[in-house]
Amino acid sequence: MDDRMSQEALTGDPVALARALIATPSVNPELEATGTGEAAIAERTAEWMRAWGLSVETSEVAAGRWNVVGRLAGEGAGPTLLLNGHLDTVGVAGMTVDPFGAELRDGRLWGRGSCDMKGGVAALLSAAARIAQKPTPGTLIVALTADEEHASLGMQALVGAGLGADAAVVCEPTSLAVMPAHKGFVWVEADFRGRAAHGSRPAKWAWTPSVTRAVTSLRWMH
Repeated sequence: MDDRMSQEALTGDPVALARALIATPSVNPELEATGTGEAAIAERTAEWMRAWGLSVETSEVAAGRWNVVGRLAGEGAGPTLLLNGHLDTVGVAGMTVDPFGAELRDGRLWGRGSCDMKGGVAALLSAAARIAQKPTPGTLIVALTADEEHASLGMQALVGAGLGADAAVVCEPTSLAVMPAHKGFVWVEADFRGRAAHGSRPAKWAWTPSVTRAVTSLRWMH
């Protein structure tokens, strides 16, 4: 990324921010061996937010995997609004355009992460820059997380540290539709004890009660 692109991004312009973010590689190393992680992009976003007047904390949630949290205290009491996006992207193998070229062409921005989700991160950073110029009541939190594309280590660390808010906007791409809820995920390991049997002759080994218990449990968890 050249100095001109960086300076344009510092103005808070959303397109300039998106181009600068795309030009900063942040491929998740868990998905592609050559991935560099979030260190460089975390440093860049932290610098921007500090320049806009936010207090900023960075934390390394795993080797080379960084979270950035910016806070802006408003004028007077009020609710806390959280703006969230992730800094990592999927891999670049097989791409037919320069993944980090951040080219503007035909009214579109080309490069890895332009949609998922450096465009969204640019939008929330632009909003933060504008709010910082004219603070409103309450508190603004900008939470930029690592590793969303694999195991969500970044968000897990923030939740574990007690980060909270009265409302949150997650700037994932939704084709501009407003989504009032956000799905999560959970890993479950379950052991069901019984007698193994072949599906063609279940009665011989009386396996049905064990399978019934397993299916009932899975339906309950769902």
